[in-house]
Amino acid sequence: MSLGLKTRAHARIFLFAAVFCVSTAATVRADADASAPAVWPGKAIITAASLEGLFTVSEENGEAVHGYGARASFGCVGAFARQLALEASIGYRWLEGPEGPIPFPGFLAAGGWQLDFFEPITLTPFGAFSLEFRTEEFSPETVTGITGGVKLAFLLSGRDYLTLTPSVTVPISGDASPSVSLALGLRSEWSWIRPVPDERPIVRAKPELFSPDGDGKDDEAVLLLSCEDPSLVSDWTVTVLGAGDAVHMRLEGTGRPPRSIVWNGENGPTEIEPGVGYRAVFETVDVLGRKERGETTVTCDILVVKDGDRYRVRVPDIIFPSDSWELSPRESRLLLDANRLVLERVAALFARFPSYSMTVEGYANAVHRGNPARYEREQRDELIPLSQKRAETVRDALAMLGIDGSRINTKAYGGERPRAADGGIRDAWKNRRVEFILER
Repeated sequence: MSLGLKTRAHARIFLFAAVFCVSTAATVRADADASAPAVWPGKAIITAASLEGLFTVSEENGEAVHGYGARASFGCVGAFARQLALEASIGYRWLEGPEGPIPFPGFLAAGGWQLDFFEPITLTPFGAFSLEFRTEEFSPETVTGITGGVKLAFLLSGRDYLTLTPSVTVPISGDASPSVSLALGLRSEWSWIRPVPDERPIVRAKPELFSPDGDGKDDEAVLLLSCEDPSLVSDWTVTVLGAGDAVHMRLEGTGRPPRSIVWNGENGPTEIEPGVGYRAVFETVDVLGRKERGETTVTCDILVVKDGDRYRVRVPDIIFPSDSWELSPRESRLLLDANRLVLERVAALFARFPSYSMTVEGYANAVHRGNPARYEREQRDELIPLSQKRAETVRDALAMLGIDGSRINTKAYGGERPRAADGGIRDAWKNRRVEFILER
């Protein structure tokens, strides 16, 4: 058989394959409305299979040659990103060389980005890596190449498409020349719906200890928000709650929640208190209406508040037992540890103010505040000595933590400036305290 006859035979095969693809597409179910994919919440993964006829133009021994072939492909769209298209192909093509057909069986792995060109048309630019075997005269030789092209898909009915794919292949190894190809085929798709996952909202605070006192260090708490799939969130709410679930901050929105929210401790119903843990709650409602929540604790650290030419240090209370200057009753190791933690933080803070001295002010709880005469005797005989010893105990504890004792002064106020003015038993501990003042 002459070379011309072979070429005409191959052309007839290619033409038959193309006609077969088109005629098959024309006979698929025509009820497009019935076969249209349902709209579901969640993400869809589309898998696809295609069969294509291939026409190729290349070069052999300085002469332009052409060839034909076919390939079958399987791919998916949306597995990792909504428009990311991945495809693997196995095929067989041949070139009409001077000495006869040169077979190139091989494989192709492609990746592209699917674009909606017009309503019934999609356009997917892609890049691919090919591995073929030049099997001329039963002597296989590996040929690798890089392919770039674009796939046009024309919707016929339901999920069936007619595809037209021009491409260019540049060899990177083996005995082959660059080639230009045009593929025509039929592609069928199947849509798979991934279930909507539980969002599992998570909120984290950075830093966990913050001190909104304007000193430029940890003045804000950043609430870091995350969930399983933010694109499937319908509504979200972030709330910061204090004692008795008092709302100190509330933000809400629809759609994808932000990655972070900043809380500066302001605009709450009451001034935030050091040592208090505030609950940060992150709530989501997904597209199915399911509600979930996550929460964490943001703790207010020591606050340094400027008061004229000095600073008042607001710390979690150092709590003293009734009628005692000890940092803990003998039976309460828990209270001793809590007081030690506060003192360690005060010592670390004091180290940041080397040019300042500290005054430890001692206070006590007055029982006879309503009777001026008895209150005066109580102050003189009991409360002033007791509050002085409390201040000195704290000064000595700070010195044990490495603070120069000469930088620490003490002052006793007894029952003055009560936090709980009625002196009731339930709140009396608030008056048994010390306060810290920094001044030059």
